[in-house]
Amino acid sequence: MTRLRYFLLLVLAISFGVIAPGGPALPTHTIDPIPPANELPEFNRIVLDLIARYPKDGTNGYWWPKEGSYDGVSRDVKLWGKTVLRGEPQARTFCCGLTLEVFLDAWTKWVESNPDAAKVLTPANFDRFRREWFVTAVNGSGPLEALETLKIGRRVTDGEVRAGDFVQHWRTNESGHSAVFLGWIRNPDGEIIGMNYWSSQESTNGIGERCEYFDLPETRAEMEREGSTMYKPPLVREYVYFARVEPPRQTTPLRTPAP
Repeated sequence: MTRLRYFLLLVLAISFGVIAPGGPALPTHTIDPIPPANELPEFNRIVLDLIARYPKDGTNGYWWPKEGSYDGVSRDVKLWGKTVLRGEPQARTFCCGLTLEVFLDAWTKWVESNPDAAKVLTPANFDRFRREWFVTAVNGSGPLEALETLKIGRRVTDGEVRAGDFVQHWRTNESGHSAVFLGWIRNPDGEIIGMNYWSSQESTNGIGERCEYFDLPETRAEMEREGSTMYKPPLVREYVYFARVEPPRQTTPLRTPAP
């Protein structure tokens, strides 16, 4: 692992020590249900089917190594017959490695109905794709940057995002996380105040679902009333990037905001 890559991974892991931010939704809040499959994009349906098969009992625990060639995946992952991501003997995971594993498994299945996309991502260009997915700068877009580079995905807005889209989010202390979006968290008035996602984190002993909140006065007040510190530091709305995989012919890359 290069020093640069380790530094960037370390930035992502700053807040994932003993306790990572996030927990169940606070008592007065609700989480949007996952829509029916026929209302979701094809790739999203594949992603949701894949993540539902992962155990949530700590089988794939969380581990952020200080050195080595482990890529945060639950097992070795191949792309067109070549191993491109390496796991470790205990099958532990970390966030961006796990989401990339899910992406590759979904991609392999998805290209069966989108054959023109098969030649876009190959072992020859995968190293760059992985570097971008793992984030190239603080407050960077991670999966969105990787998908836009190859023109196989685009940024989706808060209004467009659906369960099964990928998300890279950042917090007020500049720590970040890579995940699969599941749904919005809403207050009693129906306003969006946070999100529910699937990933690998210390607080779920590896793979699991978590909720995090945006940095808003009402969420800070409710956390204080509940006496909860598990949601700190909160999310920065400006640096939450949703990415959707789409066939190359449908994709129009959007410029992401500069950090």
